[in-house]
Amino acid sequence: MPTPRIDTIRMRVLRWWTRLRLPHTPRMLERAGVWKQPLWTGSPVRACRGRWHGYRMRLDTSDYHQRGAYFYGRLLDVPVQLCMLAALRPGDTVIDVGANIGMLSMLAAHAVGRGGRVISFEPNPDVYERLLLHLSENGLTQVQPHRFALGDHNTTLQLKVPATGNTGAGTLGVLPARHGGKVGAAYEVPVRLGDEVLQDIPNAPLFIKLDVEGFETAAIRGLGEVIRRHVPAILLESNVEMLPATGTSVAELFELLAGMQYEPYALVVSWRRWGRDWCLSLRPMPSTWRPVRTQNVLFLNRSGPHRARLAKLIDSTATG
Repeated sequence: MPTPRIDTIRMRVLRWWTRLRLPHTPRMLERAGVWKQPLWTGSPVRACRGRWHGYRMRLDTSDYHQRGAYFYGRLLDVPVQLCMLAALRPGDTVIDVGANIGMLSMLAAHAVGRGGRVISFEPNPDVYERLLLHLSENGLTQVQPHRFALGDHNTTLQLKVPATGNTGAGTLGVLPARHGGKVGAAYEVPVRLGDEVLQDIPNAPLFIKLDVEGFETAAIRGLGEVIRRHVPAILLESNVEMLPATGTSVAELFELLAGMQYEPYALVVSWRRWGRDWCLSLRPMPSTWRPVRTQNVLFLNRSGPHRARLAKLIDSTATG
């Protein structure tokens, strides 16, 4: 079956329909074949502007998540973006570990402004070039990119990217079975100790975002001194599939953060029926809670600045 390239006019209609959040958007995208990955092989890079930050983006529509961003004008993961927008203020510092092409680095740059600072880490050389392009095209001089991974010691590891049209699934561990053992690309990449790299970060409210396909535990260990000194908010992906593939577990990751006096919060997004907008709340979870599916979790320390900053979003009636 030939690749069904959606013609330019139809694609533009679909994109603006989606951005306006008009009725039946998911059904229209589904029927148009937007989520059928094999049908988009060889699809080109297309330009658009971000919905929440207005920066120019160049998105590879052959990549599943970038294609979604092209139609929606944002990443598909709404809770993460709402959490960052709620937590960040002008002048803050953000550490983006696993920056990919810079979608969340751009959102962070918009939120912290010219007086803030975003420090981005992405070891995949292919997507790193697009990250640099996005920063250059939009004049985001407050973002400092680095082409290496963060871990608990300095070393070199192999980054494996699956041949499934998802550059965000690259891992320093073992590719899961769902990728069929097919490696699309493999790179020897440097891994640096976070505390060494970030020893001179400014004494401003700090927010750490981690999405590194199972390497979160090692990255947190390597940031121990930074976390102790700055008491940041930590937003990370708890990947129940990929954490074991890197020799760790969800339990080990959560226990490590609990030992640093951090408490987990689930991100809950509801739809404001009449306002046609999302509403984020933070559900405090018990210290013994362990996610049984992959999801993003916010960790807050009661002595950190973000606990008070986000107090209005915390669901005080929830017991986990």
